Amino acid sequence: MNPVWLTVLGTAAAVPSFEHYTSGLLLSYLNDEQWLIDCGEGIQVPFFRYGGNYNKLRRIFISHLHADHYIGLVGLIMSMHMHGRTTPLTIYAPHGLADILTAVLRASDTQLKYNIDYQSIPTNAARVIYQDKKWEVLAFPLKHRIPTVGFRISQVQAERRFLTEKGDGIPYEYIRRMKEGEDILAEDGTLLYKSEDYTEPLPALSFAYCSDTAYDESVIEYCREVTLLYHESTFLHSEKELAEKTLHATAKEAALIAHQCQAKHLLLGHFSYRHPDRRVFEEEARSIFPSVYTAKEGMKLNLNQLNYSKTHA
Repeated sequence: MNPVWLTVLGTAAAVPSFEHYTSGLLLSYLNDEQWLIDCGEGIQVPFFRYGGNYNKLRRIFISHLHADHYIGLVGLIMSMHMHGRTTPLTIYAPHGLADILTAVLRASDTQLKYNIDYQSIPTNAARVIYQDKKWEVLAFPLKHRIPTVGFRISQVQAERRFLTEKGDGIPYEYIRRMKEGEDILAEDGTLLYKSEDYTEPLPALSFAYCSDTAYDESVIEYCREVTLLYHESTFLHSEKELAEKTLHATAKEAALIAHQCQAKHLLLGHFSYRHPDRRVFEEEARSIFPSVYTAKEGMKLNLNQLNYSKTHA
């Protein structure tokens, strides 16, 4: 199984700049697909620059309908159209996005070369919105000014590790199949190798995304023990009054959520332009939670490696 990579495409809150795009995260190698979480203004530029593939992008998850989280869809959809994409695309979003994008395409008299399947996400209760044999996506409510959801992406079927000390001489193809949980049988049905005798399960991967939201302990149950928690940290705690007024969170509050849900690692993002030196966010969060990453455009995190490591120095 290929490692699952998370690539940061945008880190700014509300307004892009020359250095920073607004919200966007790219997940690669889930079922050999790419999934995009939020799609801020101009996101097709870092998408292409940092390893996005127009034909492998199969699913887009939009947290809410503030422009800095979805307005880049127009450019991305058109870019894929002009590059000849024919593969269907599924977009999961709160109610209203389909009407917006349909109106834009109609106004420009654009007939896409590929089909878009719009899936409306309930915003008042947690709900599984996607599931296959390997992955599950749970959407859950966040506390913001308009209906907003977070996402938890969890590995349903975890990879197994081959116990090399028990398998000297076993053909590689058998090893690969046993790592996927398959028992190896002879042509007559006789059991040759039982998967659980030669492999052991690895910890399942999970990733939770909380943006935009005020501090809200109700999300803890949905983010419990995740490999990596992304939590917005628009402000520092000295700006708590402003955070409460705008229903955003501080770096300290993001760290408190990470601590309480027992996440392995925390990724901060959605930073206010008021703080060009973003190390201050990480410093504040580390006073509460030890393993903190500060999101920056082009950052790539190997979720498999994070799953086996305890802290980030």
